[in-house]
This record gives sequence, C-alpha cells and structure tokens, in this order.
Amino acid sequence: MAWTTPGTAVAGNVLTAAFWNSNVRDNSDALYQSTKRIAYIQRTTEYTSTATAVASATDVFSSDLSWTADGSSAYQIEFYCPFSYTGTILDNSLSVYLVTGSGTSLGVIAVTGPAVVSTKRAYSPIFVKTFYTPAAGTASINVRGVSSAGSDAGLVGGTATSTERVAMYLAVYGPDIT
Repeated sequence: MAWTTPGTAVAGNVLTAAFWNSNVRDNSDALYQSTKRIAYIQRTTEYTSTATAVASATDVFSSDLSWTADGSSAYQIEFYCPFSYTGTILDNSLSVYLVTGSGTSLGVIAVTGPAVVSTKRAYSPIFVKTFYTPAAGTASINVRGVSSAGSDAGLVGGTATSTERVAMYLAVYGPDIT
C-alpha cells in the first residue's frame, strides 16, 4: 500500500473499518515497507587490494547483492566495515566504491586515510548510508577497494566471537517512501 495523508477525526465521528484500514493499517504497512531490509550479504574475512583503479579492483563480497527494483524507488544502501586500513606508503588512502554488478562505479562511498607516516597505517571503521535508484528489473551491487598508492589496503570483518570483529556487510532497504 502507498502512504496516504491521514484523515482528521472530529468529536462524534464513528470509527469505520474504512477509516481504520486506510489511516492505521495501510499507513503502518507503508511505513514498515519503507525500512524493510530486502537484501543482505556479509563477509567475515579480510579483503585486501593493491588496485589503483576501480576497474581493476576486485569485489569485496563473493557474490553481488541482488534484488528486484521497481525502476522508480530510491533504495537505501548500507555498508558497514568494523575495521579498514591503508597501506604503509606515505599519503596512501583506501577509497571504497559502490559498484553495479557489472563493475560500473556508482561513486566513492568512503575513504580511509591517508597514512601520515610511511611506516604506519591509517585505521578506521566505516558506516555509510546512501540511496540508489536502479532501472526496473534485477539490480545488483557490490563494493570495491582502491589503494591510492598501490600499497596493500583493506577491509576486515570477523565472525563476531568474543575476540573477533563483527562481520562487514552490505544491505538494501526499501522501497523508499516518495
């Protein structure tokens, strides 16, 4: 159901099934649908990249995150990584790109770094929310890491035990209320 502007009740009105269904049930359903997670993938192992261009980088997740898009909704994309790092080359940074399933860049969603000393890495968690409106049909996305200096840089997720980091993940929520 689509969101509708709620009606206004006045004293003496009788609550009808139609009023309830439209103003409470259908609007509640519309709100729930706007935040429903519709696709999710995770990684529990380290990802490293020495690629200096998004086209030559490899995908972070072993398979693309896919869902059926309606062609007009803005889907919320969420990426989380508990631990990212740069290489040890001075001024090296790690750029994280959102890409389509065919590898086309949708843009940079996060940057870690730069390393300010040539013997030290820069470290950071990453949590990003953005929106994407794909064409109607099957949509698919993934994430790629690009090292500005070609030095090993990476993303790390774990298995969420008492001594491990939690998993990194990519999720899609939608459809968005417009």
